Amino acid sequence: MSVGGGGGDGERGKDERRSKENGRALLMASQQQERLEINCSYLRLRSMALLASFASLTLTPHRAPSPGKKSLPVG
Repeated sequence: MSVGGGGGDGERGKDERRSKENGRALLMASQQQERLEINCSYLRLRSMALLASFASLTLTPHRAPSPGKKSLPVG
């Protein structure tokens, strides 16, 4: 029976387990970052589309001509 002889294997096991846990955490973090980047891209595109549709609504005359006035051709 040796004193302190088996301690190294236990530490190595802890280090390997910690390394696997860190690897899983890193993988999960990178996947989450990828999802966030995709969501940001989608939101950016969606906001541009909404802004474009709003701009087209505000720039296009939709009002009917007042009674008694001639309507001017648009475009």
